[in-house]
Amino acid sequence: MTDESRRRLLRTAGMGLGLGATASVLASCSTDTAPVAVESSTRTVVATVSTEASGSQNSARIDAAIAEAHRTGADVLIPGGTYDFTGFSFPNDGRVSIRGAGRGATVLRNIAQGASVTAHGDTGGPYSPSWTLSHLTLDASTRDETAGLDVLLSTGFTVNDIDIINHRIGVLHKSAWACQYTDIRVSNCDIGWRFPTSQFTPSAPVTLSNCHAIESGTAVEIEDAIECLLWSGGDWSGCGTGMVVTGNEVRAVRLQAINFERIVNEDVIVGGDATGPAGLSLVSCRFFRTSRGPVSIRYRRGQSLAVSDCSWTDYRTAIAQEGTAGSLVATANAASLVENFIDRTGTIVPNEPFVATAGTDTARVSFTGTSVLHSVSAPEGVQTKFVSGEGKRTISDADFPSLRPAPGWTAVVEDTRTGAVRHAVRGTDDWRVSAPYL
Repeated sequence: MTDESRRRLLRTAGMGLGLGATASVLASCSTDTAPVAVESSTRTVVATVSTEASGSQNSARIDAAIAEAHRTGADVLIPGGTYDFTGFSFPNDGRVSIRGAGRGATVLRNIAQGASVTAHGDTGGPYSPSWTLSHLTLDASTRDETAGLDVLLSTGFTVNDIDIINHRIGVLHKSAWACQYTDIRVSNCDIGWRFPTSQFTPSAPVTLSNCHAIESGTAVEIEDAIECLLWSGGDWSGCGTGMVVTGNEVRAVRLQAINFERIVNEDVIVGGDATGPAGLSLVSCRFFRTSRGPVSIRYRRGQSLAVSDCSWTDYRTAIAQEGTAGSLVATANAASLVENFIDRTGTIVPNEPFVATAGTDTARVSFTGTSVLHSVSAPEGVQTKFVSGEGKRTISDADFPSLRPAPGWTAVVEDTRTGAVRHAVRGTDDWRVSAPYL
């Protein structure tokens, strides 16, 4: 049957059943290893998997559906049911959408070793663009050498509404760019999400929304080659270790609204024996124990770590900053049943609205107690001004004769009579001045 004849048949079937109909007609080509069905109303190729078929047979039928969809521009549907299979791959040049009937409704059980789903582009291009995977569950009969989803050299893809259970690695994300993971639940894996060192360009940007790692050995490992990652929302409870981040090529990683609950060991380990990330931020995360945990965040190496609007419950130490670590900024954090907020190589720094540490220097702005600043560096610029004078204790917009201060601008105020120094922040209506630094 020619392509034109096929299109006429599909149009006729669609008109006969009306708009939104789901009639199917069988179609095959010489390269198919099994028959597939094309739903005329939705342009969908239905993979003819069966609960009675072997794993290799079901994989061959999924591959045939993918080949037909890739040729015609249709989507692939894997119908509801639990099926053994031995894995399948997206075409190297991508451009196929594969969906199940829903997580828990379509369950693919990998009975072989290797990846359950592979999406690899070619080294010299193309980089497997514009594919999607959604609405199904990936299970495995063994964790040995298995990955739920193995991605390399892909771009512009979307993965959503997926359960990945009982693999060695849930999601193995190598160099891949401009991609989105949404509503992915990884559970009972040795490693939930792994971003390994890659010989290719670092991944950027990578966006994850409401993605989880439950009851796994390690929730997330970021080894290297990530330059822009935003992870918003997720439950990482019951894992042996939360997140381990190493590698000098890790930059601009932001985690927000992540639930670190009942982690057996440490919640976050930043930096390895010789390398560490730059620009790691934890925002509005929850660190919770039902029994006293030793250290929540261990900061070993890296250029900078920012922790803001987070909360800790039941720890001996919230943040342990080792002498080899870079700068640490902590703002507006809450702690309950925490003995030490920051242990900076044996020096305990209490929780305050603003804490910044680097090397031997610590800055602590307190509005209830004593503020501390061992060294002040305030070169005048667009947003910072150094103001001094005899008896100088306050600041106003009049101290900026040629500028118009805005909320968030800062100033350092020095009383030359006593040597006292204060830090000031411009609010929406006025300046707020701290207690004097020691």
